[in-house]
Amino acid sequence: MDSDLDNPLLPLPPSEPPDKEFDFEIEKEISVVRNLIVKFECIDARMKFDVENDVFKFIMFSLLTAESEDMIFDP
Repeated sequence: MDSDLDNPLLPLPPSEPPDKEFDFEIEKEISVVRNLIVKFECIDARMKFDVENDVFKFIMFSLLTAESEDMIFDP
């Protein structure tokens, strides 16, 4: 594939700096506000928990953090 250096896809900057001087001082302060919405989930006391899934998570966490000679992973 031949490249066409005389016709680049992106325009190149000018070879000489512009004659006009730029004023980079900011006269007005611009403030940026970012809205952050946090949604909290409440636990309903009437909700039935899946105990089997919680035990599986605990066992996996225990295996991953165990410090013994029989470690599953050797990081």
